[in-house]
Amino acid sequence: KAMTRALVDSCLNVIPYPGPVTNVRWKDFTDSIAKDPTIEYGTSLNDYGNDGHHLTAIDTGTSNHISFSYVDNSLTVSAIHYHPNGTPPSAHDLLELVRFGKESNKIQASMVYTRDSVFYSLQITDRSKLAAFYERIKNEVDSTTNDFKKKGVINKILSKNRKTFSSLNDNEKSLMRLAFLLNKLDTGIQLICTELKKESKSVTVYSIIKEKKNYKPIKCD
Repeated sequence: KAMTRALVDSCLNVIPYPGPVTNVRWKDFTDSIAKDPTIEYGTSLNDYGNDGHHLTAIDTGTSNHISFSYVDNSLTVSAIHYHPNGTPPSAHDLLELVRFGKESNKIQASMVYTRDSVFYSLQITDRSKLAAFYERIKNEVDSTTNDFKKKGVINKILSKNRKTFSSLNDNEKSLMRLAFLLNKLDTGIQLICTELKKESKSVTVYSIIKEKKNYKPIKCD
């Protein structure tokens, strides 16, 4: 929670760096969204040591995809992008974090921002587990839907445990399915939600617990 809160605060309070790539404020990112909220936007939070944290130039994507131009193994601590439909991180977002995280000791998280002033964070908690997890999911994501392939191994695991999420609304179901997967497969990644509009930037950790043979979704505020 503390690490996620620190990353969010770094994004919100960033001071533009005197250079062509990093002369960006958080307001520049939200202003881009306000101009056209129907497409994805992306930026990266980079750590320049004594010069502090700064945001890279804003990338523009499509309604369901964004490519990052300035992700750097030696500088980037988090990739941030906007989801027009307000949804949590996708399977593709998870795959990209794992791919980058197994190659970089710097990256800490991948964050999705929504117009409701919510950050959904995929937070790395154990980097040593990323390479093994990458091998499990590298061929499991549908490049068209950005979700797990319908006939893939990961989707079979989720379908087998669908009763765990049956009583939840669509947004909570998406969150808990992802949290279930992260925990069950021992991925070294945690799903965390930060709501800026709530008091003290409310931070919630999504997880699961096992009761006998069944799994139960839980939220830790």
